[in-house]
Amino acid sequence: MSEQEQTLGRAALDETSSKETAGKKVFVKTFGCQMNAYDSDKITALLGKDGYSATQEIGDADLIVVNTCSVREKPEQKLRSFIGEMVPHRARGAKVGIAGCMAQHAGADLFKQYRGQVDLVFGPDHVPNVREIVGKVEQGQRVLAKQVFERALQAARTLDEDKLVAHIQALLGQVA
Repeated sequence: MSEQEQTLGRAALDETSSKETAGKKVFVKTFGCQMNAYDSDKITALLGKDGYSATQEIGDADLIVVNTCSVREKPEQKLRSFIGEMVPHRARGAKVGIAGCMAQHAGADLFKQYRGQVDLVFGPDHVPNVREIVGKVEQGQRVLAKQVFERALQAARTLDEDKLVAHIQALLGQVA
């Protein structure tokens, strides 16, 4: 095999492998505070480990996540408007999720309210599990990540089982 043929073969292999990993794209829209921006970056980085690449073009995204604060600048109206804009993207097969403090505080209500429009809902407590959550969505499930206090309660139980009172973390994120 000539050097030119080897180069062409490597280029074809590189092109094939990049097509396989470049297929999945994620668009993350952040409304709110600095913690939301941090969590959005973390979501993008974690999903990158599963082959998702970040895109600034919502129309290119296979997964669209809105990460919203529950305190700043009319979050409910912004979320409702954003979810309404997702109709054509869902029609082409994109999955849509709600993340952030609002998802943590009102997750079950959002999950029910946006039944046909949203595939996943999770709060900041579940950002480290975003890969597993998205994996379930890719298998056709709708996912509401709840169990907000489960880890904190488990930690409190193991501190001192003889105590009647223990301190637990009640909120993750920013409160104004």
